[in-house]
Amino acid sequence: MKLNKIQPGETYLRRQAVEYFLHHPDRIFNRKHPIQIVRCEGFSFSYATIDGNNRLFVAYLLGLDEVDIPIAKVIDIKGSEDDLDEIAHCIASYEEGVHSWSDLERRVVSESEYDHRIYSRMELDEEGCGDGLITLRKIYKPRLSLSKNKEVG
Repeated sequence: MKLNKIQPGETYLRRQAVEYFLHHPDRIFNRKHPIQIVRCEGFSFSYATIDGNNRLFVAYLLGLDEVDIPIAKVIDIKGSEDDLDEIAHCIASYEEGVHSWSDLERRVVSESEYDHRIYSRMELDEEGCGDGLITLRKIYKPRLSLSKNKEVG
């Protein structure tokens, strides 16, 4: 699969993780923790990364054009809430202007900046814990609902 056809699932990456895989490229395609890609039907992108964003970004930096990763499943825009929750981060990154791996080049940040950028967008639940999924649902689910009602061609 062409790497440039896969939608990144993060808006920012942790510098420490990126540097780790740059120093250990043999671990990018680790069989114990496989990169997870899904096929997306009815979205602005055809494939999305569920797990392995740092590794695929490093693969891009190393000049790989294609990756041999099996598709974990197909997610349809008219699908279940669980399926849509699974790609909520991909939708968020797409809507925030991250459409390719090159868009992440200026979004590799320190651990503290990553935490600040990601967790500052989250709402707190009753226990005071941040829940990014609740926040993503509130922001992006109304848009998905509108899309679900349109004919997908």
